[in-house]
Amino acid sequence: MKKEVKSILIGASILLVLGLTLGFALKKKGKANSGFPLQKGSTGAKVKALQTYLNDKNKNSDILEPLETDGIFGALTGSRLAAAEGVTTLSEKKYKELNIKKYE
Repeated sequence: MKKEVKSILIGASILLVLGLTLGFALKKKGKANSGFPLQKGSTGAKVKALQTYLNDKNKNSDILEPLETDGIFGALTGSRLAAAEGVTTLSEKKYKELNIKKYE
């Protein structure tokens, strides 16, 4: 009887450790997918909002063609961001400071 209890406790401990490890990994993965920083290679709605923001900021330019708002952070999006804001990546803090969320 003692061996059975010991086996059950060991099995429960292993399941607990696996469950905690999996939960931590999923939580960490969720943070990694928050979308920030926005940088070359980033995709999604936040990049599309950034592109819309940059187009809005340059709407009176006779020289610059509007960015394609495809949600893909490529070289052109990066160079426009650098010219407009002096940065090549966009942190969540800067995203909020510039009020880009209103373009989502």
